[in-house]
Amino acid sequence: MVIFPLLVGVVALAIGLDPLATMIAIIFGVVPSAASAYTLARQMGGDGPTMAAIVTIQTATSFATLALTLMLAQHWLAI
Repeated sequence: MVIFPLLVGVVALAIGLDPLATMIAIIFGVVPSAASAYTLARQMGGDGPTMAAIVTIQTATSFATLALTLMLAQHWLAI
């Protein structure tokens, strides 16, 4: 929730995306996994309880990191 959005931002700038497109890429990088991942894992014979735990942890973590990451990205990109 911290390293991946930073990596997305660096790669986006390295390939020449403008600041707005870079911010959009960072937003996609900072959001947690979809809740439907649990259903898909369960239906495909995967480990449903582990996927549920992953989605829960990512969602809880995103409450703390989402706003902070977007504020830092906004400052970094001067938007």
